[in-house]
Amino acid sequence: MRGELRDDGGCHELHARGGLPGQGDRVRRHGSTPLRLRTEQRGLFLTEASSPDGVREPRRRPRMRPDIPNDKVIRYLKFIEFTRRHPRLCRLALHLAQRIPGLKKALPVSTRIYMGGRILESYRVDLERGEISFAGVDRQIVGSEFLEVTFRNIAELVGREEARKTMYYMHFRAMEEQLKDLDVRSVFPAFCAPLFREPVDSESLENNPSLARLYGELETMLLRLLFNESGWGSPRFDRTPVPEKVTVRNSVESLWIRPSEEPVCYAMAGSLAAFVSHITGESYVARETRCAAAGAPDCTFVLEKEG
Repeated sequence: MRGELRDDGGCHELHARGGLPGQGDRVRRHGSTPLRLRTEQRGLFLTEASSPDGVREPRRRPRMRPDIPNDKVIRYLKFIEFTRRHPRLCRLALHLAQRIPGLKKALPVSTRIYMGGRILESYRVDLERGEISFAGVDRQIVGSEFLEVTFRNIAELVGREEARKTMYYMHFRAMEEQLKDLDVRSVFPAFCAPLFREPVDSESLENNPSLARLYGELETMLLRLLFNESGWGSPRFDRTPVPEKVTVRNSVESLWIRPSEEPVCYAMAGSLAAFVSHITGESYVARETRCAAAGAPDCTFVLEKEG
């Protein structure tokens, strides 16, 4: 079976020539419009697009207009500092709070994490339906070897270069959709939610050092929830709110797709690019410049504005 990745403007299409048995002339769509997997009689298509006709939707959104009382900002910063100075006391307080159903539900995820909790404790599990969700986003738990299996199978189908692109775009769109669906009011205190509903306004942060510090804390917390506590590795921004370089320790791809003479963390690159694109409201691309799979101590990514 041979194939190719077609890049037609905003539409990236993985076309595997040679029909798959028993498919018929049907179309199956998995996920939302931006990432569609279609099976037809002619073969397998992976389409990356933002609309049915493959035209990208504009990324620009109105800038955030934070109208947050500074006393609330300072109080929450003091709370964060307290949790770091007294971790055992905070874990005990969290343990007691979780025994009270109403209080447990009222605590935002970030507050629980600062007090020593873990993201898994905030998952909603529906045993009857077989569903897991976090902050309004459905999730599935798979082994980390899934990335290796996916990459190697796509590479066998269309070649390594096209497999790299496919992994990047797949995970860009997956992270993009996850961030769009994320219920920020359940992740952060209600007064902090406006900071992440719209793209960051760097000027507002520059004019308010306390707000800038709080934003940096919460952005780091969001990274922790989506990457560290989800098993992807440990990313660190060189600066907030918009990084130029991201260093990742224990990137899951570098642990599985190795050894390699070149960087292999295409899914991580796509996910980081989507994260930065979301918080800025502009299109960013991520490029891995060194990789643990190639012998480096960690993985490093450079973020650049597209175009």
